[in-house]
Amino acid sequence: MRLLGSCARLRRTFAVTRRGHHVRIDDAKLGGVVKSLDPNSIELRITSAGPKGSKLRAGKGINLPDAALDIDLLGSHSEDALQFAAEGADIVGLSFVGRAREMQRVSEYLDQHARAQVGIILKIETRRARLCICRGYSWPRSVASGQPE
Repeated sequence: MRLLGSCARLRRTFAVTRRGHHVRIDDAKLGGVVKSLDPNSIELRITSAGPKGSKLRAGKGINLPDAALDIDLLGSHSEDALQFAAEGADIVGLSFVGRAREMQRVSEYLDQHARAQVGIILKIETRRARLCICRGYSWPRSVASGQPE
């Protein structure tokens, strides 16, 4: 199977992907390993699919759990969301958490601005993130990961 990088963001993602990296598509309904790649495409060896096969449709997510993406989780759009959460939320959800410092920044903001302790739920997408976060930061909130050991 070949994935084509039809936009700049996908091509930047391909640039940090390596042969042998795992790829999950459509919430892991289809899985594979990178067989070969170039700047515009990745060729996969499919390693998992549904019992009767899997149909890939447009608009499905691609997860690259082995790739080391250098993306700041907390962009400028996050300030409004954190302010809103501090004013009235009981729980904040963070997706694609990759580093302990991201958790720490959100935790510190909420500790300073929230009316009460706000819970944080982390969606940890990569093995690297799970190891980095679980080893790199000790805090009183719970961390859960769906990543395999």
